[in-house]
Amino acid sequence: MVCSDYGTPSMTSMMRLVVNVTDINDNAPEFVQATYSHTLDENNYVGAEVVRVRATDRDDGDNGRLTYSVAGGDAAAAWFDVDPTSGVVKARVSFDRESNGSLRFVIASWR
Repeated sequence: MVCSDYGTPSMTSMMRLVVNVTDINDNAPEFVQATYSHTLDENNYVGAEVVRVRATDRDDGDNGRLTYSVAGGDAAAAWFDVDPTSGVVKARVSFDRESNGSLRFVIASWR
């Protein structure tokens, strides 16, 4: 950066200017897979790992740090726990194939 006056003779001064551009939260998280599917044997133990989901975010620092949670209703939250940091989904109950042969639910990733 240069600053000059209009005097005679013209006097100037120089300095170095550094501009740091910081990240804003302008990118949404994206799951690595659009759909996750897993088979779990019935009569599983409570706390059995069902699946691990993973998302990425192109933002830096805290803006890119993700949290996972069960979305879409109380029923899924009653059946599954999701570790908010790792994305590991665990069974909260022991499932019976004759009662629930297939379960679908949504995991959200957010910042």
